Amino acid sequence: MKRTGEHFSGSVDQFLNHCSNLDLEVVQEQVNKQNYDSCIEHIKKHSECSEAEAIKLYDEFCLSEVKQTVDQLVEDGILQISEYNHNGEPLYVLTELGTKVHAELNATPKTPVKKPAKKPPVKKKK
Repeated sequence: MKRTGEHFSGSVDQFLNHCSNLDLEVVQEQVNKQNYDSCIEHIKKHSECSEAEAIKLYDEFCLSEVKQTVDQLVEDGILQISEYNHNGEPLYVLTELGTKVHAELNATPKTPVKKPAKKPPVKKKK
């Protein structure tokens, strides 16, 4: 079974072992491809257009989503325009706040230190 979409036959233990050995990047690529293909089919069906037109609509939608996200990041003070490229398009950099948020998101979580359990007091014999 080379791809995740193929049928598997075997025991539960074999299946779990197989799943633990999957290349996550390959799995994510396959999921993305399946999502992309289903989006294109949906657009073709509901817009009654060709595949080329559906791809163009899909790309425009994706660019629109990215633009909305970037605009929100600028509004929130995470990004700022640093300069413009030769086509007059803005180039962005992280602000001081954006740099701080980036560092926090990429920080390795600290493992809490466990305190040793307290021993119960020893009762003295009378």
